[in-house]
Amino acid sequence: MLMGCSATNDPLQGKWQGTIEVSGKLSLSELTALPGEMSDESPTPPRTDVAVLTLDFLRGNQLRLKTEPMPSKSPFGPKEVTASYKIVEALPGQYRLKLEIEKQSRTLQIRFTDSENMIVTEESGAPQVLPIAMTRMDAT
Repeated sequence: MLMGCSATNDPLQGKWQGTIEVSGKLSLSELTALPGEMSDESPTPPRTDVAVLTLDFLRGNQLRLKTEPMPSKSPFGPKEVTASYKIVEALPGQYRLKLEIEKQSRTLQIRFTDSENMIVTEESGAPQVLPIAMTRMDAT
């Protein structure tokens, strides 16, 4: 059994949801900064919620990824894809998954903080996209 994961043999299952955030200014015409982030003198870079990401682990190493943009804040359009994944590394409470999405290879790092929460990071992804904190949406 993996530490920090559910009591099931395979923690890579179920439906998970989190908010995609970006750091920094991408385009003021496309993104709306949160209150207090408009000043260039702000000590922290602006953070903007741009979309909701839903991951649904299906049977046979299939993963459904759904992106739902937040109105007036997102450069992303709505999208839903199903991709096969391969586990390239499995450590206690952590996984690296290799996915093929639209003829492009992507690697996700997944770290479980407990049975109901995980952090997802795309390796070599856009540096503005922050790690995504995700919560289990279905019963374990």
